[in-house]
Amino acid sequence: MDGSPRETRADQRMKLKMMLATQAAVESTQRAVQEMHPVVEATYIGMISIGAQLRVNELDGLDVFVLLPKVDAVFLRTRISEQAPAILLRTPKSNSYGDSKAALLKIERWIERPEYDEKHILWLKAVTGCGKRSVAGTVEKGAKAANRLGARFYFARGKPERNQRAILELSRQLASRPDGQLRASIVVAIKAEPDIAHSTVAYQYQKLIHEPLLTFNHNTSKLVIVLDGVDECEGKYALKLLELVGCDHKQLLLSVKFVTTSRIDRHISCELESLVVSQTVEHLSLDVEGSSSVDTDIALYFKQHLPKLMRPYGIQDGDWP
Repeated sequence: MDGSPRETRADQRMKLKMMLATQAAVESTQRAVQEMHPVVEATYIGMISIGAQLRVNELDGLDVFVLLPKVDAVFLRTRISEQAPAILLRTPKSNSYGDSKAALLKIERWIERPEYDEKHILWLKAVTGCGKRSVAGTVEKGAKAANRLGARFYFARGKPERNQRAILELSRQLASRPDGQLRASIVVAIKAEPDIAHSTVAYQYQKLIHEPLLTFNHNTSKLVIVLDGVDECEGKYALKLLELVGCDHKQLLLSVKFVTTSRIDRHISCELESLVVSQTVEHLSLDVEGSSSVDTDIALYFKQHLPKLMRPYGIQDGDWP
């Protein structure tokens, strides 16, 4: 058994940064030498360090995504389709119930129909407990089944460091799509700026989301990106992300649609209803106040799940209190 210590992720990041720096230095020197006399250039090329050249050649075999900090899997929410009650998880074309069904049908139309193309952001808003997360999970599941899911991110309250990695995580997922269309441009961006994880939100968005999506072949179908629980991101990060997405509509309206969910929040409302962004946003509310579908949903939930509690004890329907 090899007794050498196992290379950590931090070691991998440091190694890759050094190799990228070496590559950049070699290329910079080559460009400078090319401006000199041809004889000097030829002499220099013959003297390039073999070791440095070998390190540069190794880049092709490395995973540059080690340079992007990962979202802690503990806080990366499991798809809601694996957690929520079955009555809220029907696909839009099956027997779903209540306001959730109506919302899913509207979202499906918004994604599919050309007349909604000018609005590439859908904001699903409601008070706590109305089923926003269930709807977001169902949209994610349906988009993935149709091979249209670009990426999804679930914000978590009280996890600012995690939330501020949203763009990095979205780009990682975009690069991991089965068709591989977006991977090359994202890899190029990371190699060009190994410290991009520490860059501004605007720069990260430009290089890791905007520019790669411009290369996407939209003749097949639009991608769907889900941003759930935007209101759970404290501070200005989420608002800046929404601003960038909203102002990007002219370039991206043929490639992608963003489904965002949040509680009814004053700051988010101001951002999405601003003069610049408002023309790109489709508003959708889940309002349960005064809705008869709430009682129906609760009754159906008990009807479906109480028998599961009764069977292990041999309780018959007539014996149940």
